Amino acid sequence: MRLIGELLADARVRGDVLAETDCLTMLGSGCGEVRRYDLASAYLDDLIELAHRRDLDYPLAYAQAWQARIALERGEWERAPELARRVLDVQVPPISRLTALGVIGRLRVRRGDPRAEEPLGEALAMSGMELQHRWTSLCAVAELHWLSGRDAEGRSLLAGPYAEALDTDSAWARGEVGFWLWRLGGLEVPPEGAAEPFAVHMAGDWAAAADAWAQIGCPYEQALALSDGDDAAVARGLVVLDGLGARPAAGLVRARLRRAGRPVPRGRQAVTRSHPHGLTAREAEIHELLVAGLSNPEIAHRLVLSRRTVEHHVSAVLAKCGVATRDALV
Repeated sequence: MRLIGELLADARVRGDVLAETDCLTMLGSGCGEVRRYDLASAYLDDLIELAHRRDLDYPLAYAQAWQARIALERGEWERAPELARRVLDVQVPPISRLTALGVIGRLRVRRGDPRAEEPLGEALAMSGMELQHRWTSLCAVAELHWLSGRDAEGRSLLAGPYAEALDTDSAWARGEVGFWLWRLGGLEVPPEGAAEPFAVHMAGDWAAAADAWAQIGCPYEQALALSDGDDAAVARGLVVLDGLGARPAAGLVRARLRRAGRPVPRGRQAVTRSHPHGLTAREAEIHELLVAGLSNPEIAHRLVLSRRTVEHHVSAVLAKCGVATRDALV
């Protein structure tokens, strides 16, 4: 990382745009892969600014796809699909499209939205992609199997990728693929060299895992770790899952508590649980106004909300309903 930083500084001094682009691309995705999000975001912002200034479509799409992945992992679930759609709405190179498809698919898995298999299936059907580009989509499908109680299918899916991960020097690939294989009953101990948050969770130290994820800034993973703890920890984890709108994982945790005869914290409001797309009461209200043809300013005026707040709600409604445009929603 230090060497690439030095090359970046040199490229900027020499005015070598191609070298600067390559360095920012490697630094942005590299820092994102190891979950150093603040650094990654800074490099990606620089890459996007350079791409706009020089009219470079490839690095622009690549940076936006990585921004979407980082937003998903940081729990920014309203922003993530908006960023991913910017990539998917235009012709982009396969790696950028795969990354964006993985974001959309994994978000649908974690929210319990319909048709999660479609973007993930398209992502995994792309041939010739290294594990570096495939593992998050593979883990998203494995997560879907876990949430659906199809553990054997998930273990079968990850058997080959797990062997690939062990052949890499990526602690995060080993950690995440190994973690989901462990969740599905295919591993008993963490693989050697796995990233710490995954490793300590697999080793049984849910508290250390939750603390590590909190420091990194990954609320969903933090909540999964807490859900393996004592009653107080599980309650905290469910608050996080409910706040994110992670209905499948929250439901799984509550079902496990009921089977064990442990206290079951109350869930989200009934209107959210009963809505076919998991919309909140406000989102359901905005959904009706969108279908009626109202614009964002008209919705803001009708509901006495700021336009920015309405924009966020509209993005959430489109994402949860699995569509990209108002016309498709109607």
